[in-house]
Amino acid sequence: MQVRISTIEGDAGKIDDAVATINESVLPVLKGLEGFTAANFLADRSSGKMIGLTFWDSESALEASVEAVNPIRTAVVDAMGGKVVSVESFELVAQSW
Repeated sequence: MQVRISTIEGDAGKIDDAVATINESVLPVLKGLEGFTAANFLADRSSGKMIGLTFWDSESALEASVEAVNPIRTAVVDAMGGKVVSVESFELVAQSW
């Protein structure tokens, strides 16, 4: 399994706007992408920092999702009046749920 981690910094007062964008726009798009398995979004309301983790069933699915994911990441950035700090990909090697 592969994981993409996107880190965004923006206006802490607009976290709820970003969450609404995630629920209304981001998740529906992600759920329609081949190889998508799950997503988690984390927020630090005091600093205005958000981290999105998306999980993909293969490296090829992760790579194929890039074009579709870029605009929805931008929608979250716009909702927060922020910027993308980093986008990284990793192989998931262990987990406990």
